[in-house]
Amino acid sequence: MPAKTAVTPAVQAAQRGKGIIKWVNDKTASGSAQVLTDATLYYNLSEGEVVMIVCLKIDIETVSDDCTFELVSCSAVAGGGTPTALTGNYHQRVGATPQPHATESVPFLVPIRVRYADGARSITVRINANDSSAVINTGWCGYTDLSL
Repeated sequence: MPAKTAVTPAVQAAQRGKGIIKWVNDKTASGSAQVLTDATLYYNLSEGEVVMIVCLKIDIETVSDDCTFELVSCSAVAGGGTPTALTGNYHQRVGATPQPHATESVPFLVPIRVRYADGARSITVRINANDSSAVINTGWCGYTDLSL
């Protein structure tokens, strides 16, 4: 008898074309709290949709910089409207010496559930860098299903 293969909900969603991978590269921060509205990073929810977020990626490219990252849902599409924090702040620091990569992956063992019915119209990342010369990369992944 062949071994059974376990398929996670995320893998099953990806097999059905419902996986979500969003990111922004080489983003220069403003030096204050900002909701990122880059088209490659935000995701707009459809009516009745539920998104399950399973991971956040954070990275700083520049030296002597730090930045906080948090996932947010927004009350309008494209990262607009009022943001609501979905996670606490994840803080990344890079000292004066260049790092090969100051990249961190934050898996959510319990996925974060975001529902259109709760007022979420988009999902993105809010950052707060120490200055306007900090350059970051960030992204998140998850899956969606109208039946959740």
